[in-house]
Amino acid sequence: MTHESTVPWTFQEGELPSWAAAQPKKEEFDFDFGIGVPAVTPEPVWPLFSRIMLFRLAVALGFLLVVRSGESLSNSTGVIELLVVGCLSGFGLGALLYAFSIWKRVSATNLGPLYPHSIPAASSPWLLLYAPLAVPLFLIAIRCSYWLFESRFSGVVFASLACLGVFYRFGGRPINFMQELILADVSVSPTERRQRIRFSGRPDMALLAALLVTALLVPAYLSTAWGIVAVLIVCGLGFRRNVLPLFRYGRWYRVLAAMMLRAQRVSLEYLDYQPLDLLHWRPPEPVKYRRSIFLLLLGTFDLTMVTALTYYCPWEPFAAFLTPGFRSNFFLVHDYAVGDYRWLQAPLTLMEPDPTVAGFFCFALAIIFFFLIPPIALFVVYSEQLAQLENLAQELKRAQRRGI
Repeated sequence: MTHESTVPWTFQEGELPSWAAAQPKKEEFDFDFGIGVPAVTPEPVWPLFSRIMLFRLAVALGFLLVVRSGESLSNSTGVIELLVVGCLSGFGLGALLYAFSIWKRVSATNLGPLYPHSIPAASSPWLLLYAPLAVPLFLIAIRCSYWLFESRFSGVVFASLACLGVFYRFGGRPINFMQELILADVSVSPTERRQRIRFSGRPDMALLAALLVTALLVPAYLSTAWGIVAVLIVCGLGFRRNVLPLFRYGRWYRVLAAMMLRAQRVSLEYLDYQPLDLLHWRPPEPVKYRRSIFLLLLGTFDLTMVTALTYYCPWEPFAAFLTPGFRSNFFLVHDYAVGDYRWLQAPLTLMEPDPTVAGFFCFALAIIFFFLIPPIALFVVYSEQLAQLENLAQELKRAQRRGI
């Protein structure tokens, strides 16, 4: 009996469903200079500052929502019951979404040429499996988050490690993107684009780690108020090390203004830049991917700082003077138990019985710190990279003036 030699089956593109087709090996994005002239990024309908602040508020309020939801799930539902209810709810949600997609496709097909857009693609029946798996996993994640952050120390440790990992992996992407956008200018020769050595866009990881460790340890062993002071001191030391040497390039206010404008330009272009046609420079990362990276960087940093510094509320000195029976020593370091989410509820709980002007002033300080501390910290962490971007732009500007 003869046996045929085993020959691997081969399939052309489109013959097999996407989950079974051979997937090309994913490569790291290569920040090449590309071809074409940079497109002009239009001014967004929502200003950059507004979008960033709305996202930061969503992170802060979303954490509170997760805490409340996790508390409700932990107190009212067992793990097995949660999985069963989540699976059933997910199946119902998946069935509704699948039925809606079919209805939308049938309606578009019936309209034919009158339908203003392309006919939607048919939904995969795998949606009926994905949703029953995703919903219970989401509910379990909420419950685990509640358990994790019940102790501020353990929660902040996890958030800090996640933040460091995200910044180490993706923190250089916005700066690398901006390098290529600057070098894609029509005034830069192709030889210059190809041969110029790129600098690393990764931020000052040592300073970032120092900030996160300070925000973790000082509130845990002293108080939130001293934690805020310590974080500002670390930012000041980072400013002295990374920013003060840059004042040799000009007056201090001009240097700071140039770096702040550069930071704003990096954020805006990384979030919104899109080529208008094939003649404009096309970055290797699509705009949706860049936005996801930007929000991941900002979200992990904000979550870490918000939880470490109790929403930037320096409540202990105010509680020591305003709340009867609140004990603290000469340095305003209290002996108030801050486990079991009391670290999060203490500012409101201790100010609630008798709110005064001083109490409202405490929360006003928290709002000010919420606005100022994260931008200052990220500015100092990225100051060296922003300065190198500005040096690159200045060098190209001088070369253009000389007619090179």
